[in-house]
Amino acid sequence: FISEGQMALLAPDAVSFINGTRQPGEPSQLGPSKILEPEREPELQFNTTCEPGQVIIKHRVMFGGTPFCSGTKDDCLEIGYEAEAYSEAGCWFGKKIICQRETCGRGDNHNPLCMPWAFRVYITGQAPFCRPDPCDCFQQSAIPYQLSKRVHNPCVDTARFYRAGGHRKKSCTTGHRQICIRPINAVASTMSDEVKQLIAEGKARCNLKEDMAHERTMAGIAMVDKIAEGVASFGIAR
Repeated sequence: FISEGQMALLAPDAVSFINGTRQPGEPSQLGPSKILEPEREPELQFNTTCEPGQVIIKHRVMFGGTPFCSGTKDDCLEIGYEAEAYSEAGCWFGKKIICQRETCGRGDNHNPLCMPWAFRVYITGQAPFCRPDPCDCFQQSAIPYQLSKRVHNPCVDTARFYRAGGHRKKSCTTGHRQICIRPINAVASTMSDEVKQLIAEGKARCNLKEDMAHERTMAGIAMVDKIAEGVASFGIAR
């Protein structure tokens, strides 16, 4: 499996699209310095089959390995994906297969991890043996938002995640990383007393070495999502 960022490095000079634009053995029309990048729509289009606030998200994975590549369409079908393209990049023999699947997901303008003008993202935990600690969030006046064994970029516009403070991290062999969210700027000034109270309560519990109740943790996540929806609805400037 490969990440979306790695997809941008695929197929420098020998990508054969499954629709037949280049047959096996036919010389490539692309020079060795050319790179095939996944297409991105400049404007997000809502799909009629998706819920309000969601957009179509393309997931890509690759099979075949290197240097002796053996990717086939069946590799895609076995995991419920469609075959999208072949790649000879890095292959001494054979080809790799790129598979794609479309799903509905939260649009960037409704995802606090993808709203750098409204939220700051903090990721804590040291690989390979990760020990998530909500106190790391509260110390930053942030709210514990997610646990992730392997941090990935959830944004359609991938630059948003990095602008918010997100970044790539090595996967955890055990445990999870803690992802924290802190409202900033105009959003911070409009934070409800309930949010401020939750953060103050979290800091106090951390000082006393007490665990935060699960219900309060879930309440914090709900608060962040509610703020994000408010920002999206009122169109706070980016």
